[in-house]
Amino acid sequence: MKRIFFYIIALSCISMFFASCKNENIEADNKQAEITECGESDHLINATLWMQHSAEYHAICLQTYKLAKVALAENLKAKQTDKPATVVLDIDETVLDNSYYEAYMAAEATSFSDSTWAIWTSKADATEVPGAIDFLKYAQSLGVEIIFISNRYPEELEPTMANMKKLGFPEVPAENFLMKEKDASSCKKERREKVSEKYEIIMLVGDNMGDHTEAFDERKTKGDMLEETDGITDLLGTRYIVLPNPTYGTWEKPILADKEKTARQNRIDALKTF
Repeated sequence: MKRIFFYIIALSCISMFFASCKNENIEADNKQAEITECGESDHLINATLWMQHSAEYHAICLQTYKLAKVALAENLKAKQTDKPATVVLDIDETVLDNSYYEAYMAAEATSFSDSTWAIWTSKADATEVPGAIDFLKYAQSLGVEIIFISNRYPEELEPTMANMKKLGFPEVPAENFLMKEKDASSCKKERREKVSEKYEIIMLVGDNMGDHTEAFDERKTKGDMLEETDGITDLLGTRYIVLPNPTYGTWEKPILADKEKTARQNRIDALKTF
C-alpha cells in the first residue's frame, strides 16, 4: 500500500513538472509572438538616428522656434479680445525630446506600451527639443501665458515638471498642464476650448497636426490629410507652428489601417515608387 501511494505521489509530481514546463513554453511562445507581431520597429531606426544625430533636425527645430518668436510678437499685436494671451504647446517631441524611448523600441524590437512609457517618463530624462526653452522664455518676457496640452496622463505631471525644471525651462504652474485622463479621447479640442474660456490663444505649437486643429483627429485617408493641410496654409508659420517628428503621429493611422496586413507590409504598400 505504501509503495502504491509512493508511485501516485511520484506520478503527480512528474505531471506537475511537465505541466509547468508546458505553461512556461506557452508563455515564452506568446511573448515571442507578441514581439514578432508588434515589434516591426526597424522603421524607427533611421528616424531616431536622424533626430539624435543630424544637423538638419537640430537646425529645423532651431529655425522653427526662431521664426515662432517673430510670429508670436506679431500675433500679440493683433490680439482681438481683452482676454490675456496664451501660447498652447504640446509636450512630447514639441518641447521634450523622447527619442531615447524610440531608440529603446527599435533596439528591443517592440512597440509602444503604457507600462514602458510610464517607466521612461518617470525617469524625467527627456532632453530639450532645440530652441524650445529660448522660445518659452521669450513668450514669458512678452507676458504671454504658457499652457501645455499633452496626452501624457495626470500621474506623469510631477516627473514631467521635474524633467523641465532640470533642463532649465521657465517655471509654469501645474494648473497650466492639461493632461489626458485615462480612457478619454486623445483629441485636444475640448481642452483647447477650456483654455479659450479664459485666454485668447494666439499660437499653437506641436509636432502633430492634431495639436493645432481637431480636423486631423478623424481617421482620414492619406490624401485627405494632405488636402486638409493645403487648406490651412495661411495659418502655418503664423498661428500654427509645426515641429518635425518622423517617428510617430496621426499620419500613421491611414497607412496602418489594413488590419489584415502586418504593419511593415502596410508601410511598404503605402510607399510611392516608380
